[in-house]
Amino acid sequence: MQEEPLETPVLHYDYWLGQRPDWRRFILQGLKGDTTLLKLEYLLLKGHAPSRANFLAAMFGYALEGQQVFMVGPKLQKLLGETDTSKVPLEFLKLPFHSFYIALAESEVMLFDVDTGYHPATGIYVHLVDPDIPAVLLCFWGRENENSRVAGDDSLQWVNLSLAEAVSERDPDGTAYVDIDAYVEKLYSDPYRDESDQGTKRMAHQDKHWQSAKALVRLVINLILYVNSESSERQAVPGKAPGRRAMLSKKLKGTKKPKKRARLQREIDAISQARVVWLGKRIEEEPEYEDPDADPTPGETTGRKVRRHRRRGHWHHYWTGPRVKADGTRQKGDKAVLRWVPPRWVGSDIGSLLHERGTTYKFRAEKEDHDRPEGTK
Repeated sequence: MQEEPLETPVLHYDYWLGQRPDWRRFILQGLKGDTTLLKLEYLLLKGHAPSRANFLAAMFGYALEGQQVFMVGPKLQKLLGETDTSKVPLEFLKLPFHSFYIALAESEVMLFDVDTGYHPATGIYVHLVDPDIPAVLLCFWGRENENSRVAGDDSLQWVNLSLAEAVSERDPDGTAYVDIDAYVEKLYSDPYRDESDQGTKRMAHQDKHWQSAKALVRLVINLILYVNSESSERQAVPGKAPGRRAMLSKKLKGTKKPKKRARLQREIDAISQARVVWLGKRIEEEPEYEDPDADPTPGETTGRKVRRHRRRGHWHHYWTGPRVKADGTRQKGDKAVLRWVPPRWVGSDIGSLLHERGTTYKFRAEKEDHDRPEGTK
């Protein structure tokens, strides 16, 4: 029997605008073409609360793109987190939308806040700031924890990525590769390059802060590659918003009392318009993708008997199509394809078990000489 679909995690956009009706008004006016208040709020926040300013920019971009959401369950998060990003083909790092949101279900990554401690990572905005560079803004959100005193007492972190700067090597044919792990290490090891709010505090928890940020950046990069690959599996999550919105809008048209109209309008505004796509539904449901730390099943075997270990995932890209053009000139192919090789268990524990538990040999009784084939000893 298949498991029930994962519940959609709390979406930051809906949650935060429920707490800040002024931001909802700024964004709605911006969507109508008047960005005056939106820009003013952004400039006021940029100096003393850069996280809030960046989140506002990412939220507006998210609204402009139609509120696109990718929902990622805990198993896919773990697999993507164990996938190598040291040599990623730059041509496949194309954002599916200029701005979108990644909703994390049951994330194990913790985001640190100086006042409230660690918060489980809840969601990430991915916002393309400048397509020409390309410069990508990532905003990480950790919802309130047990130390939070009021709504909005959460953890907000952010980082700017310049993918062009992350290029580490090029093939003779011009294919560029980026080393995300090395690039993020460079960003967070240099206090002048760590652009998040936490980076300015030089707190005792900075190592864990860096590790969390690097884990989330790796997740984002691998998710983009996953969406652009042949391996991706997507399923739209149906919502109830259109029907409820239509019903409340009908009531609003038939109501003349100002207070009731205002209440109905607030209810309409609170209905999520997010377009949620669940990535890797089969991965979350099938036992072969269970937590590898919990009694893993045997993986692939080789001729050598080596201790079973976890091999990191990686990306394999290749060309398909004719190698020769119609005019006779040779080419690599006419289409570049990206395929994901997920993390997996390899090897066997047989060798280690022999050493740890001893060896038991069983012998068959020898046959009589006259039963042996002629010519044998």
